Amino acid sequence: MHNKSLLLLSLILSILGILTLLLLNQILPPIEILSDSELKYLQDNQKIRVEGLVTAEFQNKNSKTLIINEELKLFCQNCPSQSYLYKNISATAIIEKFSNKTYLKILKMEIKK
Repeated sequence: MHNKSLLLLSLILSILGILTLLLLNQILPPIEILSDSELKYLQDNQKIRVEGLVTAEFQNKNSKTLIINEELKLFCQNCPSQSYLYKNISATAIIEKFSNKTYLKILKMEIKK
């Protein structure tokens, strides 16, 4: 009986820890970055915020790649078909690393006026 209560307690504490991390992820503001060089100091799955002029845009089969300020490369899946070229945007993205490359996956984006 003692082992079952310890297992139940550890399960409850684990679930509370996961919920706390999820809550913190939603509450904490994203980290603002200005250049590609700042990405090497950040971890996977960190939320970031970038702003700037879209200087290049590439349409792939199911996604779009936006280059901000000729430096930051953002990936957007299921983006609207409109063009963002030469528009100022603000985007919240998440950092993903794959095959020793860092990708910025857009979570939310808006055109600034």
